[in-house]
Amino acid sequence: MENDARTNLQTAKDAQAAREVASAALGDSSPATGARAVLATATVTKDAILAQQAFHTARVTWATDNLKPIKATYDAVVLKIADLESQRDTAMDVLAAAKHACKVKAFEDAQEARVKAQEVAAARADKVAAVKKDYDALAEFATDGTANTLCHYKTPAEGEAQ
Repeated sequence: MENDARTNLQTAKDAQAAREVASAALGDSSPATGARAVLATATVTKDAILAQQAFHTARVTWATDNLKPIKATYDAVVLKIADLESQRDTAMDVLAAAKHACKVKAFEDAQEARVKAQEVAAARADKVAAVKKDYDALAEFATDGTANTLCHYKTPAEGEAQ
């Protein structure tokens, strides 16, 4: 037993010496300096940060739970807006295609009208020329002194052809 007691005493002395070496390595124990003061301040700061984070986490959890119904409504509205924008874009594409088709049809109709107008103008010109020719033939003044003879022609003498 005495041997065990000596061994335990030596172990205790070695442990105390190790504590003294570690204490010396940490520095003095004044409140403002040394590793113990830094460790104590860091521990207090860490605990304050953890408490603050727990508070903010609880606030976020409360807000998230409190806003779930509104968020669900908001998400549904966002999806509806996206759907309506898609429908609008499709309608705008259809409208653009209809405008293009309308322009093509209007151009084709204008071309047909232009050709028809040219044909009508040509037929009118032919008709005007024919009417002018007939009118000129009917309206021509006689030159032999008979009715419809202009006054500046001399009257034919007796025996002259009339």
